[in-house]
Amino acid sequence: MSNTVSSTNIPNTITITTQEDNVINIPQTTTNVVQVISQGPQGPSGLGVDLGTSPTNIYLTPIKVVCQKNNNVNLSESAYTSSGMFELNWTGSSGNMTMYLPDATNSNNTYRSIRFITNGSYETNTRTYLTPSGSQTLDGSTGFYEINKAYEGIMVWSDGIEWFRIQTKA
Repeated sequence: MSNTVSSTNIPNTITITTQEDNVINIPQTTTNVVQVISQGPQGPSGLGVDLGTSPTNIYLTPIKVVCQKNNNVNLSESAYTSSGMFELNWTGSSGNMTMYLPDATNSNNTYRSIRFITNGSYETNTRTYLTPSGSQTLDGSTGFYEINKAYEGIMVWSDGIEWFRIQTKA
């Protein structure tokens, strides 16, 4: 038997039935998060349940990156390691710059997604090259992805080995 979560006849309550047929009734609020660990014949097993019922707003707060000709930005630097969104703002004359993706094999980047958006400062002669680190790949290529439009967006994701482009807006 496996852990199950079900509704109950008790208003605003979640019922969890464990592998050992233990029944746990938990009042449902907007802030409950519960993890149940039980001991079974195969050792401990767990079931995590988020009991929130109200929709939660998710806010994406970008790190603003100043982009300019001949600039290099390494997203493995500590200033960038905890962000999931970057707003790119081009300043100065037209040209190219390189933004290096963090090491996909670093455990902090496994299953990490990163979003990049440009504001109105970009044009066809201002280019940011989104580039994988070393011999790593982005969509199977060691080459770069070119960002060169105003209000462009891209999201990449790491599986712990390489980066994938999972969404592009242009």
